Amino acid sequence: MFKIRDKILSKAINKRWENVYYPDLNAIRTVAYICGEVPSDLERLWQKAGFEVKVTCYSFAEGKRTDDLSWNKLYSSDLNIWKLPKAKPINQFVEKEFDVLILAEKQPSREALTYVCAVSKAKFKVGSQQAGRLFDLVIGQEQPDAVKITSQLIKILSNLKPAIKMN
Repeated sequence: MFKIRDKILSKAINKRWENVYYPDLNAIRTVAYICGEVPSDLERLWQKAGFEVKVTCYSFAEGKRTDDLSWNKLYSSDLNIWKLPKAKPINQFVEKEFDVLILAEKQPSREALTYVCAVSKAKFKVGSQQAGRLFDLVIGQEQPDAVKITSQLIKILSNLKPAIKMN
């Protein structure tokens, strides 16, 4: 059963690799985070660095979706038999073209959220651990932390020339 999940996940991850553009830091307007706990100071961190961005957070919660219709939270009841999310609960999030998408998740729900990241239409994807060819940039950390990844990302992108094309 889990071989099927691994194939689905691998197909979604490896489908993504096209031309990669490191974004110009000044052109970033939307940043999405996929994380367990949503830190409240992410938008302030970007503002402190001198960038005005809209921050969106997507998280995972154990339990059953009852009357919660929020599109930025995935519940364990939203997962199918292979422990991957069904299309309907994630469509609104994955269809948005975020400038940057950061996966900073350390929970056992990692496969489900990695899948959400893989099928997302975000332009530039950042992660803390290598997952096939999913991420455009990997900022290695044992314990993924959205604040630490963000500060490292800002440092890295400020040192790169805008629109470096990678093939």
